[in-house]
Amino acid sequence: MKLPDSLENMIESVVESTEITPEEIKRRQTYLDLTEYDVGLLSSLHEPLSQAHDHLMNVFYKHLLDFPETRAFLDDADTVDRLKTNQWRYLAALTEGKYDWEYVRDRLRVGIVHQQIGLKPKWYIGAYSNYLCTVIAQIHSCMNMKADQLADVIKALLKIVFLDIDLVLDTYFCADKNEMARLKDFAEGIVCNVPAGLVVLDKNLLVLSSNRFVEQFSHIPHNDLKGRDIESVLPGMGLHHRLIEVMSRNIPQQGIVFRRPDDEGGMEHFEISISPMRDTMNNKKLHNLASVMVVIEDLSEQERLRLQTHEADMHVRVIMDNVTEGIITIDTNGLVESYNRAAEHLFGYSASEILGNNVKMLMPEPYCSKHDGYLERYYVSNERHCLGMGYREVEGLRKERWKCVCNGIVYQ
Repeated sequence: MKLPDSLENMIESVVESTEITPEEIKRRQTYLDLTEYDVGLLSSLHEPLSQAHDHLMNVFYKHLLDFPETRAFLDDADTVDRLKTNQWRYLAALTEGKYDWEYVRDRLRVGIVHQQIGLKPKWYIGAYSNYLCTVIAQIHSCMNMKADQLADVIKALLKIVFLDIDLVLDTYFCADKNEMARLKDFAEGIVCNVPAGLVVLDKNLLVLSSNRFVEQFSHIPHNDLKGRDIESVLPGMGLHHRLIEVMSRNIPQQGIVFRRPDDEGGMEHFEISISPMRDTMNNKKLHNLASVMVVIEDLSEQERLRLQTHEADMHVRVIMDNVTEGIITIDTNGLVESYNRAAEHLFGYSASEILGNNVKMLMPEPYCSKHDGYLERYYVSNERHCLGMGYREVEGLRKERWKCVCNGIVYQ
């Protein structure tokens, strides 16, 4: 039977992972004591059971349909008919007397398909048990056998059925193991490539695992860092005493700042957090192994942007302080954000007295009362014209509480 390439590859993977070979199969048959005599008995059953095909399949599928866990895989009549055909081919092979390498691969294929569709092993074994009991009852009622011959036939059936179950369970375990390995590789790939350093340490402060980000400190491939002391992995950070504190007190430490010169004569900025590894699964083995985790975040770019913003602010401040017009900027709550020297002269308040306060303290009535309405309409419409954009003449209130005329107030 020609199999799809993907299924063929999965069978090869199972064969390789479980080290199933023709020699291994013969050894399993020997261990089960499956003899030529047994093979002959099984072959003698083939024709009588084939004649009872309809009865055996009807009993088998009635049992499957009685349980929601197996009925879920039999969603319509066409599916049932198709599965009956395939299932009978599988079960009929039990008594064909050919237990060669092709027979073994077919059993592996069934295990892979069952695992892929989500049929748990207990339902596979339960269904097999039901079929075997039905076959034994059929043999007893329709075949004229003496008691000792019937016992030998049942023994032979049990041997070949247990070989089948052994092979199918091998594929279940192998497929589950491969799936877990795939998920593990996927998770490790994510952790390895996050733009932050992650280091897990044992109670002796030796590295259990780390990601690629950490390589920039040790200049050693992260896969080779396991077992190394933390001081050799993160030199110059002075973390040893902090790590001891976190482990002994079981309290994380965060916001640890570390700086070091970069290759261009500047400074790199990092923030370090240390957290105890809490045993959320109550796994004593894991708890004794992993004790603390170090997270390193590179803040160099943030620091660079902060400095650029500060420099830009200072540049704007110099310009504002040297123009002859008073300039005041406010935030969306009406609080003063900037207030230049000309404004200090105009209103009589120093910047320290005004910054952070509501701009209404510089307004006499009726402008003061109307100001909140202007802002509210601005929130609703998000259009500047509702604030009276443009130059207009209004009155301001000096610190000495007398009014002054101000031209060109613009709200932003």
